[in-house]
Amino acid sequence: MISMGLTRFKEALCHYALLDMPRRLRSWLLLVVLGLALTVGLGSWVSADPSVIQPPSGPTSQKIDWGTFEQGPTQPTLPGLRVGAYITNFSDINLLDDEFSIELLLWTLWQGDPDVNPSDQLRILNGIYDGDVQRFERVRRDVVDGASWSLYKVRSAVVKRWRLQRYPFDDQLLRVQVGLDDPFQPVNLDVVPKDPLTVTPSLLLPGWDLKEPQAYASTVTLMNDLGRPTAPGISVRRQPTVSFDVPIQRRSLLFVAPDFLGYMLAVGLCCMSLLIGSGVGAGASASDVEAVEFVCGVEQAVRAVSARRRAEERRSISRIEQLNC
Repeated sequence: MISMGLTRFKEALCHYALLDMPRRLRSWLLLVVLGLALTVGLGSWVSADPSVIQPPSGPTSQKIDWGTFEQGPTQPTLPGLRVGAYITNFSDINLLDDEFSIELLLWTLWQGDPDVNPSDQLRILNGIYDGDVQRFERVRRDVVDGASWSLYKVRSAVVKRWRLQRYPFDDQLLRVQVGLDDPFQPVNLDVVPKDPLTVTPSLLLPGWDLKEPQAYASTVTLMNDLGRPTAPGISVRRQPTVSFDVPIQRRSLLFVAPDFLGYMLAVGLCCMSLLIGSGVGAGASASDVEAVEFVCGVEQAVRAVSARRRAEERRSISRIEQLNC
Protein backbone atom coordinates (compact mmCIF):
# COMPACT_ATOMS: atom_id res chain seq x y z
CA MET A 1 0.00 0.00 0.00
CA ILE A 2 2.83 2.36 0.86
CA SER A 3 4.63 1.58 -2.41
CA MET A 4 1.46 2.21 -4.41
CA GLY A 5 0.99 5.57 -2.70
CA LEU A 6 4.59 6.51 -3.41
CA THR A 7 4.21 5.51 -7.02
CA ARG A 8 1.11 7.61 -7.52
CA PHE A 9 2.66 10.56 -5.69
CA LYS A 10 5.77 10.26 -7.84
CA GLU A 11 3.73 10.17 -11.00
CA ALA A 12 1.80 13.28 -9.94
CA LEU A 13 5.00 15.13 -9.15
CA CYS A 14 6.52 14.11 -12.42
CA HIS A 15 3.55 15.35 -14.36
CA TYR A 16 3.06 18.71 -12.63
CA ALA A 17 6.06 19.94 -10.70
CA LEU A 18 9.14 17.80 -10.98
CA LEU A 19 9.52 18.31 -14.66
CA ASP A 20 10.15 22.01 -14.13
CA MET A 21 12.49 21.65 -11.09
CA PRO A 22 16.27 21.29 -11.13
CA ARG A 23 17.65 17.79 -10.63
CA ARG A 24 19.17 18.48 -7.19
CA LEU A 25 15.98 19.99 -5.83
CA ARG A 26 13.98 17.03 -7.10
CA SER A 27 16.39 14.61 -5.37
CA TRP A 28 15.99 16.38 -2.00
CA LEU A 29 12.24 16.48 -2.30
CA LEU A 30 12.10 12.75 -3.07
CA LEU A 31 14.27 11.98 0.01
CA VAL A 32 11.98 13.98 2.25
CA VAL A 33 8.89 12.23 0.91
CA LEU A 34 10.56 8.82 1.31
CA GLY A 35 11.53 9.54 4.93
CA LEU A 36 7.98 10.71 5.74
CA ALA A 37 6.54 7.56 4.22
CA LEU A 38 8.91 5.32 6.20
CA THR A 39 8.01 7.09 9.45
CA VAL A 40 4.27 6.70 8.89
CA GLY A 41 4.66 3.08 7.88
CA LEU A 42 6.82 2.19 10.90
CA GLY A 43 4.38 3.85 13.28
CA SER A 44 1.40 1.99 11.87
CA TRP A 45 3.32 -1.30 12.07
CA VAL A 46 4.27 -0.78 15.74
CA SER A 47 0.73 0.16 16.71
CA ALA A 48 -0.64 -2.87 14.85
CA ASP A 49 1.75 -5.32 16.59
CA PRO A 50 1.16 -5.29 20.36
CA SER A 51 4.06 -7.65 20.95
CA VAL A 52 6.51 -4.81 20.31
CA ILE A 53 5.39 -2.95 23.45
CA GLN A 54 6.21 -5.12 26.43
CA PRO A 55 5.34 -4.37 30.06
CA PRO A 56 8.27 -3.46 32.30
CA SER A 57 9.84 -6.28 34.19
CA GLY A 58 12.34 -6.55 36.96
CA PRO A 59 12.58 -4.63 40.22
CA THR A 60 10.40 -1.74 38.98
CA SER A 61 7.39 -4.01 38.59
CA GLN A 62 7.50 -5.16 42.21
CA LYS A 63 5.56 -3.41 44.94
CA ILE A 64 7.61 -1.25 47.28
CA ASP A 65 7.21 -1.88 50.98
CA TRP A 66 7.09 1.54 52.66
CA GLY A 67 6.72 0.09 56.11
CA THR A 68 4.18 1.22 58.72
CA PHE A 69 3.93 4.65 60.30
CA GLU A 70 3.92 4.54 64.06
CA GLN A 71 2.07 7.54 65.43
CA GLY A 72 3.35 8.90 68.72
CA PRO A 73 1.12 9.33 71.74
CA THR A 74 -1.26 12.28 71.43
CA GLN A 75 -2.48 14.47 74.24
CA PRO A 76 -6.14 14.14 75.16
CA THR A 77 -8.42 16.85 73.78
CA LEU A 78 -9.14 19.51 76.37
CA PRO A 79 -12.72 20.57 77.11
CA GLY A 80 -13.74 23.69 75.24
CA LEU A 81 -14.05 27.11 76.88
CA ARG A 82 -16.15 29.38 74.65
CA VAL A 83 -16.28 33.14 75.20
CA GLY A 84 -18.68 35.86 73.99
CA ALA A 85 -18.98 39.59 74.73
CA TYR A 86 -21.52 42.40 74.64
CA ILE A 87 -19.89 45.85 74.65
CA THR A 88 -21.89 48.50 76.48
CA ASN A 89 -19.56 51.51 76.45
CA PHE A 90 -16.32 52.99 75.14
CA SER A 91 -14.87 56.01 76.90
CA ASP A 92 -11.68 57.96 77.57
CA ILE A 93 -10.20 57.54 74.09
CA ASN A 94 -6.88 59.16 74.92
CA LEU A 95 -4.49 59.67 71.99
CA LEU A 96 -1.76 61.10 74.21
CA ASP A 97 -1.62 58.33 76.83
CA ASP A 98 -2.25 55.49 74.32
CA GLU A 99 -5.27 54.02 76.04
CA PHE A 100 -9.04 53.79 76.07
CA SER A 101 -11.64 52.42 78.49
CA ILE A 102 -14.25 49.75 77.86
CA GLU A 103 -17.22 48.26 79.66
CA LEU A 104 -18.73 44.96 78.56
CA LEU A 105 -20.67 41.90 79.60
CA LEU A 106 -18.69 38.70 79.01
CA TRP A 107 -20.06 35.18 79.18
CA THR A 108 -18.40 31.77 78.98
CA LEU A 109 -19.50 28.22 78.22
CA TRP A 110 -17.39 25.52 79.88
CA GLN A 111 -17.93 21.98 78.58
CA GLY A 112 -15.83 20.19 81.18
CA ASP A 113 -16.06 19.39 84.87
CA PRO A 114 -17.76 22.31 86.69
CA ASP A 115 -15.36 21.93 89.61
CA VAL A 116 -12.35 22.86 87.42
CA ASN A 117 -14.04 25.63 85.45
CA PRO A 118 -11.24 28.12 84.49
CA SER A 119 -13.64 30.97 83.67
CA ASP A 120 -12.86 32.82 86.90
CA GLN A 121 -9.21 33.09 85.81
CA LEU A 122 -9.97 35.10 82.68
CA ARG A 123 -8.50 38.58 82.44
CA ILE A 124 -8.02 41.34 79.86
CA LEU A 125 -4.40 40.70 78.93
CA ASN A 126 -3.80 44.09 77.27
CA GLY A 127 -5.60 45.96 80.04
CA ILE A 128 -4.15 48.11 82.81
CA TYR A 129 -4.47 46.03 85.97
CA ASP A 130 -5.68 47.94 88.99
CA GLY A 131 -8.24 46.99 91.56
CA ASP A 132 -10.04 50.27 91.04
CA VAL A 133 -9.64 50.39 87.26
CA GLN A 134 -10.00 46.81 86.02
CA ARG A 135 -12.91 44.84 87.34
CA PHE A 136 -13.81 41.30 86.32
CA GLU A 137 -16.83 40.47 88.46
CA ARG A 138 -18.89 37.33 88.09
CA VAL A 139 -22.57 38.17 88.07
CA ARG A 140 -24.24 34.82 87.49
CA ARG A 141 -23.51 31.11 86.89
CA ASP A 142 -25.87 28.43 85.62
CA VAL A 143 -26.05 25.25 83.53
CA VAL A 144 -27.18 25.69 79.91
CA ASP A 145 -27.49 22.65 77.57
CA GLY A 146 -25.17 20.60 79.74
CA ALA A 147 -22.45 23.29 79.82
CA SER A 148 -21.48 25.58 82.68
CA TRP A 149 -22.54 29.14 81.76
CA SER A 150 -20.98 32.13 83.53
CA LEU A 151 -21.69 35.86 83.15
CA TYR A 152 -19.16 38.57 84.07
CA LYS A 153 -19.28 42.34 84.21
CA VAL A 154 -15.98 43.76 82.99
CA ARG A 155 -14.59 47.29 83.12
CA SER A 156 -11.00 48.10 82.26
CA ALA A 157 -8.62 50.59 80.73
CA VAL A 158 -6.90 49.10 77.66
CA VAL A 159 -3.49 49.92 76.23
CA LYS A 160 -3.66 50.97 72.57
CA ARG A 161 -0.82 52.19 70.36
CA TRP A 162 -2.57 54.62 68.07
CA ARG A 163 -1.50 55.00 64.45
CA LEU A 164 -1.71 58.68 63.67
CA GLN A 165 0.21 58.86 60.39
CA ARG A 166 -3.01 59.71 58.48
CA TYR A 167 -4.52 62.01 61.13
CA PRO A 168 -7.13 63.52 60.85
CA PHE A 169 -8.26 60.99 58.22
CA ASP A 170 -7.26 57.93 60.25
CA ASP A 171 -8.89 54.60 61.10
CA GLN A 172 -8.26 52.88 64.41
CA LEU A 173 -8.86 49.40 65.81
CA LEU A 174 -10.07 48.97 69.38
CA ARG A 175 -8.84 45.51 70.38
CA VAL A 176 -9.43 43.64 73.63
CA GLN A 177 -7.58 40.37 74.28
CA VAL A 178 -8.99 37.99 76.87
CA GLY A 179 -6.99 35.08 78.29
CA LEU A 180 -6.12 33.20 81.45
CA ASP A 181 -3.98 34.64 84.22
CA ASP A 182 -1.64 31.63 84.07
CA PRO A 183 0.16 31.55 80.69
CA PHE A 184 1.25 27.93 81.31
CA GLN A 185 -2.24 26.56 81.86
CA PRO A 186 -3.45 24.62 78.80
CA VAL A 187 -6.91 25.60 77.63
CA ASN A 188 -9.03 25.06 74.54
CA LEU A 189 -10.13 28.68 74.17
CA ASP A 190 -12.46 29.86 71.40
CA VAL A 191 -15.46 32.11 70.72
CA VAL A 192 -19.08 31.05 71.04
CA PRO A 193 -20.58 29.85 67.74
CA LYS A 194 -23.45 32.37 67.67
CA ASP A 195 -23.03 36.18 67.96
CA PRO A 196 -19.61 36.15 69.65
CA LEU A 197 -19.40 39.97 69.75
CA THR A 198 -22.13 42.61 69.74
CA VAL A 199 -22.01 46.37 70.36
CA THR A 200 -25.02 48.01 71.95
CA PRO A 201 -26.92 50.07 69.33
CA SER A 202 -27.14 53.10 71.64
CA LEU A 203 -23.34 53.42 71.80
CA LEU A 204 -22.13 56.55 69.99
CA LEU A 205 -18.59 57.91 69.90
CA PRO A 206 -18.51 61.67 69.14
CA GLY A 207 -16.34 62.20 66.09
CA TRP A 208 -16.08 58.46 65.24
CA ASP A 209 -18.03 55.92 63.21
CA LEU A 210 -18.28 52.35 64.54
CA LYS A 211 -17.68 49.60 61.97
CA GLU A 212 -18.62 45.92 62.02
CA PRO A 213 -17.06 44.19 65.08
CA GLN A 214 -15.51 40.75 64.97
CA ALA A 215 -14.30 38.12 67.45
CA TYR A 216 -11.89 35.24 66.89
CA ALA A 217 -9.48 32.91 68.67
CA SER A 218 -5.85 34.07 68.69
CA THR A 219 -2.58 33.66 70.55
CA VAL A 220 -0.06 35.88 72.30
CA THR A 221 3.58 35.02 71.64
CA LEU A 222 5.83 35.09 74.70
CA MET A 223 9.39 35.86 73.63
CA ASN A 224 10.77 34.36 76.84
CA ASP A 225 10.47 30.96 78.50
CA LEU A 226 9.70 32.68 81.85
CA GLY A 227 12.31 30.53 83.57
CA ARG A 228 10.64 27.30 82.49
CA PRO A 229 12.13 25.48 79.47
CA THR A 230 9.72 24.73 76.65
CA ALA A 231 8.89 21.23 75.46
CA PRO A 232 11.09 19.62 72.78
CA GLY A 233 10.25 20.90 69.30
CA ILE A 234 8.66 24.14 70.58
CA SER A 235 10.73 27.27 69.97
CA VAL A 236 8.38 29.90 71.43
CA ARG A 237 5.57 29.75 73.91
CA ARG A 238 2.10 30.87 72.81
CA GLN A 239 -0.73 31.73 75.14
CA PRO A 240 -4.28 31.08 73.85
CA THR A 241 -6.47 34.18 73.80
CA VAL A 242 -9.71 35.52 72.35
CA SER A 243 -9.61 38.87 70.52
CA PHE A 244 -12.51 41.29 70.26
CA ASP A 245 -11.99 43.94 67.55
CA VAL A 246 -14.08 47.05 66.92
CA PRO A 247 -12.86 49.20 63.97
CA ILE A 248 -13.60 52.93 64.23
CA GLN A 249 -13.25 55.63 61.59
CA ARG A 250 -12.86 59.33 62.24
CA ARG A 251 -15.66 61.47 60.85
CA SER A 252 -13.39 63.63 58.75
CA LEU A 253 -15.99 65.20 56.48
CA LEU A 254 -18.58 65.97 59.18
CA PHE A 255 -16.41 67.05 62.10
CA VAL A 256 -12.86 67.80 61.03
CA ALA A 257 -13.72 69.72 57.87
CA PRO A 258 -16.01 72.28 59.57
CA ASP A 259 -13.46 72.82 62.34
CA PHE A 260 -10.42 73.29 60.14
CA LEU A 261 -11.81 74.56 56.84
CA GLY A 262 -14.39 76.78 58.55
CA TYR A 263 -11.76 78.50 60.63
CA MET A 264 -9.46 78.87 57.63
CA LEU A 265 -12.32 80.41 55.67
CA ALA A 266 -13.07 82.79 58.54
CA VAL A 267 -9.42 83.87 58.75
CA GLY A 268 -9.29 84.41 54.98
CA LEU A 269 -12.47 86.48 55.04
CA CYS A 270 -11.10 88.59 57.88
CA CYS A 271 -7.96 89.30 55.88
CA MET A 272 -10.06 90.25 52.86
CA SER A 273 -12.18 92.54 55.01
CA LEU A 274 -9.05 94.28 56.30
CA LEU A 275 -7.74 94.77 52.78
CA ILE A 276 -11.07 96.07 51.50
CA GLY A 277 -11.49 98.18 54.63
CA SER A 278 -8.23 99.98 53.95
CA GLY A 279 -9.51 100.76 50.45
CA VAL A 280 -12.78 102.06 51.83
CA GLY A 281 -10.92 104.40 54.16
CA ALA A 282 -9.02 105.79 51.18
CA GLY A 283 -12.23 106.62 49.36
CA ALA A 284 -13.58 103.43 47.84
CA SER A 285 -16.73 102.99 45.81
CA ALA A 286 -20.11 101.69 46.96
CA SER A 287 -19.35 98.20 45.56
CA ASP A 288 -16.39 97.91 47.94
CA VAL A 289 -18.64 98.74 50.87
CA GLU A 290 -21.08 96.05 49.80
CA ALA A 291 -18.20 93.55 49.53
CA VAL A 292 -17.15 94.31 53.10
CA GLU A 293 -20.69 93.79 54.33
CA PHE A 294 -20.90 90.49 52.42
CA VAL A 295 -17.64 89.25 53.92
CA CYS A 296 -18.80 90.12 57.44
CA GLY A 297 -22.11 88.35 56.85
CA VAL A 298 -20.40 85.16 55.63
CA GLU A 299 -18.08 85.20 58.64
CA GLN A 300 -21.02 85.49 61.03
CA ALA A 301 -22.84 82.65 59.23
CA VAL A 302 -19.80 80.36 59.57
CA ARG A 303 -19.55 81.09 63.27
CA ALA A 304 -23.29 80.47 63.74
CA VAL A 305 -23.09 77.09 61.97
CA SER A 306 -20.12 76.01 64.12
CA ALA A 307 -21.90 77.08 67.31
CA ARG A 308 -25.08 75.24 66.31
CA ARG A 309 -23.14 72.07 65.52
CA ARG A 310 -21.40 72.13 68.92
CA ALA A 311 -24.74 72.62 70.68
CA GLU A 312 -26.25 69.63 68.85
CA GLU A 313 -23.23 67.51 69.76
CA ARG A 314 -23.55 68.44 73.45
CA ARG A 315 -27.26 67.59 73.42
CA SER A 316 -26.60 64.19 71.82
CA ILE A 317 -23.91 63.39 74.40
CA SER A 318 -26.21 64.33 77.28
CA ARG A 319 -28.99 62.20 75.77
CA ILE A 320 -26.63 59.20 75.56
CA GLU A 321 -25.57 59.68 79.17
CA GLN A 322 -29.20 59.72 80.28
CA LEU A 323 -29.86 56.47 78.36
CA ASN A 324 -26.83 54.80 79.96
CA CYS A 325 -27.94 55.88 83.43
